[in-house]
Amino acid sequence: MRPARLPQQLGGPCVSDFFREIDEEVRRDQLLATWRKYRVLIIGAVAAVILGVAGFQAWQAYEQRQRVAAAERYAIAEAQLEAGERAQALQRFAQMADPDDKAYGLLAAFELARLAAEDGNAQLALETWGSVAEGSAPQAYRDAAILAAASFRIDQGEVEEGEAMLEPLTEAGRPYRALALELSAVAALAREDLDAARSRLEGLQADIEAPAGTRQRAGEMVGTLDE
Repeated sequence: MRPARLPQQLGGPCVSDFFREIDEEVRRDQLLATWRKYRVLIIGAVAAVILGVAGFQAWQAYEQRQRVAAAERYAIAEAQLEAGERAQALQRFAQMADPDDKAYGLLAAFELARLAAEDGNAQLALETWGSVAEGSAPQAYRDAAILAAASFRIDQGEVEEGEAMLEPLTEAGRPYRALALELSAVAALAREDLDAARSRLEGLQADIEAPAGTRQRAGEMVGTLDE
């Protein structure tokens, strides 16, 4: 009896393609795992920025003892929110929201957008952030609104749209440049663009002006990509 013939493809193109597909699938899973891990951290950092910006703006208004009536209305809305009267608080914030107010009207706009995003009202959230970004508030507040909107869109799966919004924020001199670069790197991971993600993260690592925590996270993410 003649021995059975081995398939000619053993070790050839078909097998190579098979293992390449497995390798690509493993790499894709690694990228998604990295995205899920750091997405929460970075989007949390964005939220902290927004809360910090809004809180500082309110404090400035308080220190100047201006617009006492607006401060009282805002305090009522916050109390309603804490009491679980979310719909009433949302309505009050909507009535107060004014991106050009520079004080509690601006703070109300940020709160309105945040609550709308949490409630799944993407249209209201994005429109409100957009009105702040296009308004006359100082650059830091307008950039904070863009950062929040971009973060929201990326988190909702609109990765390319959110990434495009981040691009101007990565320019030198912009107040949230490091965070925008970090978020854009995570967006690149979501698109499975390993080269773009690595380039942005390595740039952050080398940026001595970036916050230490941002540089540390960038290094951790680069290490994850190298695994």
